[in-house]
Amino acid sequence: MVNFKINDRELSAAAGTTILEAAEKAGIPIPHLCFLKEINEIAACRMCVVEVEGIHRLVPACNTEALEGMVVQTNSHPGPAGPEDQPAADFVPAQL
Repeated sequence: MVNFKINDRELSAAAGTTILEAAEKAGIPIPHLCFLKEINEIAACRMCVVEVEGIHRLVPACNTEALEGMVVQTNSHPGPAGPEDQPAADFVPAQL
């Protein structure tokens, strides 16, 4: 068994369990499209990406194993604010 957190909830799962499987078992929704256990584990759609503390990129929950001490956030907003976070008025071109 491994112990980890998803959205500040303490969870345990058997070794080899993916983040997505553990989240589903705990009733924590993580949207996904392409995941079909034992048929298609390629993580192609990237809809299930989550933030894992200590990893500087988002990882697919469907094929990332839950590890001892892992801290996962499913609804975070990592990184600096991008253009999509700016008010539309900031992108109105100046008059000529």
